[in-house]
Amino acid sequence: MDAMLKTLTLLVLLSTIMGCKSLTRPADYDSSMTGFRCMWIGGQKPFERDNLRYIERYAEYGNATCMAILGKLYQEGGYGVDQDFREAHALFVEAAKLDPAVNVLLGQMAERGEGEPVDYARARTFYRLSGKNAALPLGRLMEEGKGGPQDLPGALALYLEASERCGDEAWLAMNR
Repeated sequence: MDAMLKTLTLLVLLSTIMGCKSLTRPADYDSSMTGFRCMWIGGQKPFERDNLRYIERYAEYGNATCMAILGKLYQEGGYGVDQDFREAHALFVEAAKLDPAVNVLLGQMAERGEGEPVDYARARTFYRLSGKNAALPLGRLMEEGKGGPQDLPGALALYLEASERCGDEAWLAMNR
């Protein structure tokens, strides 16, 4: 009986240790290279199941880019996951907590009415939270007067700030 108790105790201890090991994150979970790999394999055609597992694993570990890529896969559907706007939205919200630039994806969902009615005011809010990378869509909404008052000088200021070279998208938007 004593040997059986020791064996059982050892098994419980080992399973606890092994279970805890699976919860520890790898050292590179939040590196830019891991995020880049998620972006790269997320766009590969044909899409492979192992790529989805990699993206899911690093999204679970808390890599904001991998969360956003997994959200895009749910948003688009057909990449080993069914289209699920709620799941995409939840992943974007979590990723945006770690990287505010991801708010642009929430703005796009609100603007297109994916999983919810079209809401230009919410889209504007998300675009503002996203920062410079959402200057063009925010400026366009301001220019068109969607989600708030039309603000041509404000839109122009965003385009000027976002323009990096003659002829880029922001430059062309200023010409409108």
